[in-house]
Amino acid sequence: MYNNYFLFKNQLEEISGEIKSSTILNIFTFRKDEIIFKLQKNSVKYLCFGINSANPYILLKSFLPKHKSEIVLFPFLFKKAILDIFIIPFDKIIHININEYTSEAVFFGKGANLYIKNRNGSIIESFKKNIQETIISGKEHYNFTTISKSATIELINNNKNYSIKEFLQLYFGAVNNTLISEICNRASIGKMGKTGSLSEDDIDSIYITFRDIEKEMTCGKYYLYNDEHDLLKISLFKQSDLEKNNSIYCEEYTSLNKAWDIFIDKKTIHKANNQTRKICLTALTKHKNYLERVLKQIDKNKDIAKQHEEAVLKGNLLLTNKFKIKPHLSKV
Repeated sequence: MYNNYFLFKNQLEEISGEIKSSTILNIFTFRKDEIIFKLQKNSVKYLCFGINSANPYILLKSFLPKHKSEIVLFPFLFKKAILDIFIIPFDKIIHININEYTSEAVFFGKGANLYIKNRNGSIIESFKKNIQETIISGKEHYNFTTISKSATIELINNNKNYSIKEFLQLYFGAVNNTLISEICNRASIGKMGKTGSLSEDDIDSIYITFRDIEKEMTCGKYYLYNDEHDLLKISLFKQSDLEKNNSIYCEEYTSLNKAWDIFIDKKTIHKANNQTRKICLTALTKHKNYLERVLKQIDKNKDIAKQHEEAVLKGNLLLTNKFKIKPHLSKV
């Protein structure tokens, strides 16, 4: 769930009050995939956008350590007010209205970026240069957290030739594989089963599951899952498959901003540790292969030395007994 629309939506609901009506003091970066807005409202805050599509985030921080490599961006936005901030339904695209400008932060795809536009909608600056603007899909989707029971029944009855997985992906916005698995697990239905084979009880179970997950996603609790390898998952609801796994433990938070901040820090550390481990394993494997080659060469040299010893011995015997050897013998 760490890169799902609903996570971004809940995060904006939590932090948008501190962002709206704030003044931009500075915009800068010191990482290739992160851009930071320094804001002033009641106090100084740092709005951080992580636009690496493999690990996207939006965080609001009260403190940020100084970095020598800070690069200042978009100085024409300094002292401008943020009038509004909102997310496009079912897309990880956040709009920021800034006086006569707008900014769009796109958190997915190869073109993940942050754009500055004028009031005519033309791009005048971007965080990453020479990258095309992401095209937003216009396909209409249903929201599983708000759809009515009658609409759910009608939608299923009108689409009987899909697997449950295909049906949820096609018609419900931002329902990813994690949500699909959770819905199917809780409703006790197979994700590859056909919608046309669903009974009334199955449809009831699906709708009840929609409501249960919606309640959990809006109850103000957030969950970080860790296993013995320190691999992390962040979720807006308790994930049934992870809850049954005794090797996984769960941390519960009441602030998504805090939970997400911890998640990003731990994920970054875990990634760095994995890279270090990979470098060490590569070095060890290289040295092991070298030692194996050396040992093979030593064994080969032993054989050569033994052969040399035998040849010298035979030569000395032949020289010692050369007067006893008859001419034209093939063997002695």
